[in-house]
Amino acid sequence: MSVLAQRARGAAHARNWPDAVQLWRECLALAAPEDAIEWHEGLAEALSALSEEAEAEAVYQAMRERWPARAAGWIGLAQIAVMRGDWNSAIDRLQQCITRFPDQAQNWWYGRLAYAQRQLGRLDDAEATREAWTRRRVPPAGQGWGGQRPRMAEGEQAGAPPELAAIRQLIEEGRFEAAIAAAEALPPPVRRLMESNALLHIARSVIKSGILADFDSDAPDFAGYSSILVARGPVDADRAIICFPGGAQRFWLSMQAMHRILRGFGCHLVYVRDFSASYYLAGDPARGLDYDGLVNEVREAARSLGASRLFCIGNSAGAYGAMRFALDLGAEAALGFATPTNPADLPVMRAAMARHHQKLATAGRSADLRQLFAASPSPPRAILCYGADHDGDREQAELMAGLPTVRLLPSPGIATHNVIARHLRDGSFQAMVAAMLRGQAG
Repeated sequence: MSVLAQRARGAAHARNWPDAVQLWRECLALAAPEDAIEWHEGLAEALSALSEEAEAEAVYQAMRERWPARAAGWIGLAQIAVMRGDWNSAIDRLQQCITRFPDQAQNWWYGRLAYAQRQLGRLDDAEATREAWTRRRVPPAGQGWGGQRPRMAEGEQAGAPPELAAIRQLIEEGRFEAAIAAAEALPPPVRRLMESNALLHIARSVIKSGILADFDSDAPDFAGYSSILVARGPVDADRAIICFPGGAQRFWLSMQAMHRILRGFGCHLVYVRDFSASYYLAGDPARGLDYDGLVNEVREAARSLGASRLFCIGNSAGAYGAMRFALDLGAEAALGFATPTNPADLPVMRAAMARHHQKLATAGRSADLRQLFAASPSPPRAILCYGADHDGDREQAELMAGLPTVRLLPSPGIATHNVIARHLRDGSFQAMVAAMLRGQAG
């Protein structure tokens, strides 16, 4: 039995969805009731990847009825609604999941709910959903943590105080006053930690520096939900920096703080955002734009600004977008931090994003940046920055090794996915952007 299940997992890992479906069904034909939920889930994910939504929905429905106290069937039905673009059902089902399983709720549940709400124009509800996620991790201003420790978010290091991760999140979002209030309310053992003092110092320094008051009035509306935002540079500027934030819609720092850094380079700025969490492959579904349609809109936005020379910057999932758009826009260079170079090989892509991968494959196109760079007659100069001790980011970056226009830039001793934070702190981010614009390797 275990051998059969391993074969099914192997088929799913290789994105051989027809074999995965067959093998999971063979497992289910033999499974005892207490063993079956994982295999049901595997079958449903494989069916979803094949766009067999009705069959996948039936499997998730059976899971919900058979194991009502487990979240897998409930959240699976919510994902089916998202895949179909049935936003009303998606909202209802996601809210049911969050209400029924508050201790199991993941960050992406809230993200999918906010995304569905945005598709229906319910922007206030989407903002309330974001605030609800923050409240689960950070106490309201003026209140202590009350002995309640926030649950750790996905990807956080085991053993790290989750309160500090919550405060980091506030700083990354540019909510410095809230970060100060939360840090001052920390339990004494956590408050005494070096990182706690460092976070409090960062937040207080930003407030004291006057950066927020100095923030330019012509900045884009980052609080809105446009997929493309522009900020015009000097009248004679012929260069545009096209920026691709990660899945949390930021560059570790908030978009506002990043804008303040980038505006100093004397370029036009174009911000491209992916609210569908698709590594920018889905385009802008809310506006009926596929990937190619979004590329064309970005090209037109740069042209309307008077930019003839394009440069791309991205972080995390946005770094994949930066590299891919750089190829398709004919950009001179791209700078990526913690870049997924083949998201089709990442766990988050294998089922949830399989539809986009399949669409590319059907059109004879690849999701693999190495293949795309190797096939391009004039690929852009590319710098891939990553933490040398972060296994996943290092492995993804090294897939690009040996390409003539690509330079790998590992940061020794860095084991976090947020390698951009190190470059922002020591000033090397600004130096790399300047070198990219000068046509140097960085």
